[in-house]
Amino acid sequence: MKAINAALLGALGGAVTVAAVVYIVDPAGSLTFPFTVADVATLVSGFGGAIAGAIVAAKVSIHLAEQASIENARREEEARLALSHSQTLSVLLKIEEILNGLYTQKMYFWECFRTANERKQIHLPLWAIVRQQAGGATQTPTFSAEDFVPLMIAKKSELIQECRLIERRYAVIEKSLEIYGSKRESLQELLEAHSEATSESQILTTIADEEVARRAQIQINALQFLITDIYTKIKIDLAHAQTLADELSEAVSQILGERALINLRRVDDDTTA
Repeated sequence: MKAINAALLGALGGAVTVAAVVYIVDPAGSLTFPFTVADVATLVSGFGGAIAGAIVAAKVSIHLAEQASIENARREEEARLALSHSQTLSVLLKIEEILNGLYTQKMYFWECFRTANERKQIHLPLWAIVRQQAGGATQTPTFSAEDFVPLMIAKKSELIQECRLIERRYAVIEKSLEIYGSKRESLQELLEAHSEATSESQILTTIADEEVARRAQIQINALQFLITDIYTKIKIDLAHAQTLADELSEAVSQILGERALINLRRVDDDTTA
């Protein structure tokens, strides 16, 4: 039916066009033209077909343009979602790395406590119980401004601030543990000439030199304060990081909905010290 209407419209348009041309050339109708009925029909059909073709071509062009616009919009949305996934995943993985690092450090303290308890040395000061670590984090995770774009758009500025805070506090803890290890090693070197092993797990230190004893006591006091402060911060920041991980997981679920790729879970920790 639409094809018939288009053909009729074309024929009518052609007829109108031819009549208009004739009227312009001979408004009085005095001229005669050597056109037969068949010639007129062909001319009308040609004009009508051209007009109908132009209309159809215009509709097709508009349709193709609309389809291209829809496709471009779809691709832009997919790219935006992919970037949002990447940014939120980066934040979650970095928080997970910090959380795991804090948990690992706390468990290192507990391992030292268990060892001291087995050797009946749990009464000793903390610096004498907690040994320097053979290795630690070589590089702590850091956030970039791009990581926080989805959270900023979602108006979660408080979570951004919490992430930045825990990032800096974790970096300080790792650096402090490195300093503690270096200072404890220096103390061992100072006491080495005045110490002897009485068993596999016990060392007897006797210092006759007052100057050496004074220096050793200063270093011991500094070590005790440092390691106590580190352990306190680890426990506080571990709880903080666990709460932050929960809040971030909830925020990411709100931002991405069913498209959320990952949720952080609390670290299993049955210790209370």
